[in-house]
Amino acid sequence: MRLNKISHKKTVVTILMLVNVCMLVLLVLSNNLLLPEYSLVIGGMSLPVFSLNGAIQLIMFLCCILITLISYKTGARLSFGLMVIVTLYDLLGIMRTHSLGPLPGMISALLAIGAIFIISKQFRVLEKENLTDYTTGLYNMRGFLETVDAKIAARRPFTVIYFRIDNFRAINDNLGYDMGTKLLKEIGRHLTEMVNGYGTVCKIGGSAYALVADVDFDMPAFRKGMKERFGGKFVLEEGDFPVYCYPGVCAGSTRYPEDALDANSLIKYADIALCHAMKAHTNSLISFNEEMGSEILKQNEIEGLVKECLAGDYFYLMYQPQYETKTKQLRGFETLLRTLLPNGKTASPADFIPVAEKTNLIIQIDTYVLKRALTEMVEYISGYEQDITLSVNVSANSMTRENFADQVAAVLKETGFPADRLELEITEYSLAESESMTIQNITALRKMGVKIALDDFGTGYTSLAQLVKLPINLLKIDKSLIDDIETSEMSRDFVNVVIYMGHLMNCEVISEGVESQMQVDMLREQNCDYVQGFVWDRPLYYEAAVAMLGKRK
Repeated sequence: MRLNKISHKKTVVTILMLVNVCMLVLLVLSNNLLLPEYSLVIGGMSLPVFSLNGAIQLIMFLCCILITLISYKTGARLSFGLMVIVTLYDLLGIMRTHSLGPLPGMISALLAIGAIFIISKQFRVLEKENLTDYTTGLYNMRGFLETVDAKIAARRPFTVIYFRIDNFRAINDNLGYDMGTKLLKEIGRHLTEMVNGYGTVCKIGGSAYALVADVDFDMPAFRKGMKERFGGKFVLEEGDFPVYCYPGVCAGSTRYPEDALDANSLIKYADIALCHAMKAHTNSLISFNEEMGSEILKQNEIEGLVKECLAGDYFYLMYQPQYETKTKQLRGFETLLRTLLPNGKTASPADFIPVAEKTNLIIQIDTYVLKRALTEMVEYISGYEQDITLSVNVSANSMTRENFADQVAAVLKETGFPADRLELEITEYSLAESESMTIQNITALRKMGVKIALDDFGTGYTSLAQLVKLPINLLKIDKSLIDDIETSEMSRDFVNVVIYMGHLMNCEVISEGVESQMQVDMLREQNCDYVQGFVWDRPLYYEAAVAMLGKRK
């Protein structure tokens, strides 16, 4: 798209320049310098050809303005040169004819030169503003993209480095906006010094920078500089009351042409390398490699599979029974999503859910699972004399959407499923994404009668202060917390504390991933209300779950 726009601009500029050249030739011919005088007869009136000079020069003037507006760099130079030629030609005419006849044309040409200069200068100012980050004075994202495009056009090897401050938000909140701005400027200054003239530093986001490094750039020295300059105390202000912080930084790099030949791929690969660096440790710089490329291909394949499953309805649900710990009475089912394409190809939820969460596909999946689960089970659960609960997982992407509670209400109305027998499982990550919107949706859902379970409790971001605000019904203890309760006293004590906290918050507690009778016995002793896991039942196909309800009824 970008190349097409550039090509179109060059075509228009070329056409306008050809028009100007033709006008210049006509201007020469119309004067009595190279050819005898000719006249035009229009309506019985005879007009000397040179009387058209004003109109010819006006056309040239307008064409030059248009060329400058279209391409203020190349176009301005061409137009400036052409108007200089016209000015000199008119001056020559004055000198040879000893007449002031060409003077108006020369004045017009001089005015055109002034207009071209002013327009070109204004465009340069605007471009600088458009390409520059206001805070740091470095190139912004647009400037970075143009720099990369220019490097690719030159076909010389270079490296793209994405650089990010990990904890900038905390520093900004704790020290204030002014100190945050000063930190951004100081980081930009240090990076510029570290590049040492062998590349361009750009500020491309809130706390993100990008470096376009030349082939002579010293990468080992840059790695060393990251540790020396950003590995310890970072002084923002000196004096009697110094201000300092500890900015955690990380970087990811990719190379042209070894890793990719186009700007989009280079940017994507640098971002992927940066993500790996963020997962590694502070002050790390990780370069893109083939293994990361294979990971991208796998993610693209999984994303395609998810889209195919949604389009062709190749998902299906399984139902994991949940039981009361003391009586082994059926509490309900947790819905589990599975895939099966016509060609027999499948994908594990552990693989496709994280990929879907990076896109809007997870919202489509949430909607699909909710509608299908309620449609499949409404007849059997709504008519069951015991209060059987159907539990459906909901992603943070959905729970933090403004209209999510209304969507759930619409599905309940459409399917006729009783709201008080539906339970939505949310994760602690929903609070990290948007605490206020999550609480707003939970409150609206609870008013409908829908139950709320907090999944994977003990492994995420929830604090006690946040937990108090959540009007939830159930805490789910993550499998990783009970795996060692048979052999570790510390694990048993920790699980006991979690169960106690849940009861203190007027919540029931369920432990998932229970695999042995000994675990069940220990959880029963600690007053855990419910269990689910392979110890009593594996996930059931729809037909088996319905048969279980019929048998128990």
